[in-house]
Amino acid sequence: MNDAFLKIVEKARHSRFYLWLLNAVLLRAVPFNRPHDLRIVRLTNDSIEVKIPYRKTNMNHIQGLHACVLAAATEYAMGVLLMSHLNPSAYRIIIQSIRLTYHYQGKTDCIAKFILQKDWLEQSVVEPLKTRDSVVVNTELKVFDIQDHHICTGEVGWQMKHRDQVKTG
Repeated sequence: MNDAFLKIVEKARHSRFYLWLLNAVLLRAVPFNRPHDLRIVRLTNDSIEVKIPYRKTNMNHIQGLHACVLAAATEYAMGVLLMSHLNPSAYRIIIQSIRLTYHYQGKTDCIAKFILQKDWLEQSVVEPLKTRDSVVVNTELKVFDIQDHHICTGEVGWQMKHRDQVKTG
């Protein structure tokens, strides 16, 4: 993901064609999500909605949405929106922790919705990274089904750092 990604994201906020293109690009860039058929259905500057289809490949043994697809959608929605505000060429984000609390069994299509406060991002990530090598921030997302039942709440701890601080072994 780079500057081209950011241009597509910006256009996807206002164009169905670019939203389709963004979904196509992300299916190729994040191939392990392909079997789940996660799709961004709405994208604004401060929010994202990802559809989790109720289909056989996403079901558990009791025909509800599997915990893993709900976790994948949580991480996916948050990650895309965060990276749309933080240049992926400049910042590296990675999950430090993930926790889901389940409230209701998903038996229909669901929507994972994440809302981001831009001031929060500036205060919690950009400013601290001026004096520290990395920061860990916590985010929360809720998943609802099409009847508005609260399916689960996802909490992700993200470790963020400048690309030049990334060390690989």
